[in-house]
Amino acid sequence: MGKHKHRKHNDKKSLINEQTRSKSIDNEKERIEKVDDLDEIGIDGLKSEVLLTDNKSEDNQGSEEKNEYKGKVCEAKTLVECGNVSVKPLGKDGFLVAKIPVVLAEFWVQINIESIIKLEEPALEIKRVKKNVHLTQCKLVTEASKLFISGIIRKNIEYAAVKCIGEKSISGNIKHTTVHIPFDCVTKVNFNVYPDVPNKNPRIEEELLKSDFIDKNISMEEFVDCEYFTEKVFCEIEKVKIFESDIKQDEAQVNDELAHEHTFQTIVEKMVLFLKLKLLQNQQVNIYGICSTPLDKDKSSLSNST
Repeated sequence: MGKHKHRKHNDKKSLINEQTRSKSIDNEKERIEKVDDLDEIGIDGLKSEVLLTDNKSEDNQGSEEKNEYKGKVCEAKTLVECGNVSVKPLGKDGFLVAKIPVVLAEFWVQINIESIIKLEEPALEIKRVKKNVHLTQCKLVTEASKLFISGIIRKNIEYAAVKCIGEKSISGNIKHTTVHIPFDCVTKVNFNVYPDVPNKNPRIEEELLKSDFIDKNISMEEFVDCEYFTEKVFCEIEKVKIFESDIKQDEAQVNDELAHEHTFQTIVEKMVLFLKLKLLQNQQVNIYGICSTPLDKDKSSLSNST
């Protein structure tokens, strides 16, 4: 009985060993088949295919990000109109003294300017020019009635650059150059109202005479120093006019087929600048008059409207 059980145990063990051996043989066959496939394709080819696949996926992701449109309307709403009540301004009656800007003079001044501008690259034509005038100095020498003016003309020049030239066509990008053109000028001012100037009194020396009224007392002297302050004169630009002529300095023909097309990079500008200036100064002014609307009547109208 014990021998029979031992034989059955050995049979089961041998069966398990055969199944394990068959599985290992099958795995070995699959491994060999894979190796054969790699030998046919080549390991380098397999790596290149993997890299190409990864690059394609990255390119697709990058193109999707580049093609994604970023512009959008963040917020939009319609505003309702608000009502208002007109109120007539009120003033004090009687003789008043106010400190207000007084117009001293108003005049046109002409400034002639010549400048040379070089663009970043050759241009086919000027598309648009935008100009702004800024004053950096406007100083009045009151005793001589001379006004010293300094400033700049800010010019933004948009031009068509030449990038590709064909037999019968020219293409390129629109570019721009911004320059600051300085100017200086001194002009004489004819005042309508003369400005308030400080009194520059010299030092006052008081001499004390001796009791006999013959000679002064050298040992005793008294001095009085006085200094007066006035408001500064300032100026405003009322209007600007600019007349200019542009001369292309270094023209070059594009090619023989396009004989009438020329490029240039240097511009000589001749400008005539007209400035309408107004000189002002804060001064004390006497004001006469009576308010047209009484204060109590206007207050009652406001209370009724509210």
